[in-house]
Amino acid sequence: MTSRPLVRLAAYVAATVLVAAGPRSAFGSGEPQESFLYKNFVRASDVLDRAVAAHGGAGLVDRAGNVRFSLTGTYRDENHLARPWAHNDYRLNVTTFYSADLRALKSETTFFQGDRPITAFAIIGPTNGLRLNGGKSRPESIAENELVSSLREELEVLPHEYLRQARAGAVGLRLLAGAKGYDVLTYSLDSGEGRALFFDAKTHLLMRVERIGHWKHKGDRLEWRTFSHYADRNGITVPLSSEVHVEDSSTQHNVISEITKIEFGAVASADEFAVPAAFRAGFEGWTLEKPPAENLDELLPSHDLGRGVYIIDLPPSDARSLLVAFSDFSVVVEAGDHSEISERLLATAAHLLPDKPVRYVAMTHHHPLYAAA
Repeated sequence: MTSRPLVRLAAYVAATVLVAAGPRSAFGSGEPQESFLYKNFVRASDVLDRAVAAHGGAGLVDRAGNVRFSLTGTYRDENHLARPWAHNDYRLNVTTFYSADLRALKSETTFFQGDRPITAFAIIGPTNGLRLNGGKSRPESIAENELVSSLREELEVLPHEYLRQARAGAVGLRLLAGAKGYDVLTYSLDSGEGRALFFDAKTHLLMRVERIGHWKHKGDRLEWRTFSHYADRNGITVPLSSEVHVEDSSTQHNVISEITKIEFGAVASADEFAVPAAFRAGFEGWTLEKPPAENLDELLPSHDLGRGVYIIDLPPSDARSLLVAFSDFSVVVEAGDHSEISERLLATAAHLLPDKPVRYVAMTHHHPLYAAA
């Protein structure tokens, strides 16, 4: 709830209030509950909620905690070789660390061509990053407009990242039919790229991800990732095995991997995000930049009434919200009249009550000023 706009819950509450008027009135008023599209969205949201719970809850999905993991596996490269469909296999070892506090990730990979090691790494932060591709001798800066997608791609080795993406793109969430034994959800990234998630209908665990893309020289092609051999690790359900198929401009490759170790809540140190010593020449002054300071201008004006109760103004309208703290969560009364103000409302609530995430929203009136966020 804390990472999603209040769209669905507020809309559902408003629709429930009006349903007593009957389908004729609802149809005439433009309420969504008789719409096939809206019913599909509600069912898709329910499937996603069950999947989040099955994978261990929202913590890792929301990138709210530190995680460190190690992988071993095979990089299978189908390239311009002597025979069609021939491939070269490289053993690989990967260690990855993500810090929620720094909003940064460092991944170090060693490929083995026979006994010869080939090093690659990526350091990705919220405002700068550095990458060394395998076989290169000098790292390159990651362009600012590629930081978000680079971080996303590194974290997609875990299914929780796909759940985060689906929640972030909830407005376009759809449930597909026809895949026996699976609940299939689709959503779009900000770039417009679509994803299909195949959840086991019984366990609600993510088993497969598909993406169709178009390549200039190869036409339409399918990229996919599979997850298997799920296990519980400190309350988080993770797949110990995975395979991904990636289409390159004129070649393709697969990565088959197994998680050998995973740790949640590991202590983060900025020193861990330094450039590896062997590649520091020319980058002696490079450091991971800290996340930008919280922009207090984005927070809404608030008034402390004491005992964990706050009034929060919702400009430019004359409406206000009430924030009430309970033992381990908080409640918002009056959701605001549009999504942007609701996002600022949630940010303000998180600032005022950082250890009490918003779990419920209530309204005193069904008109948009109070419930249309």
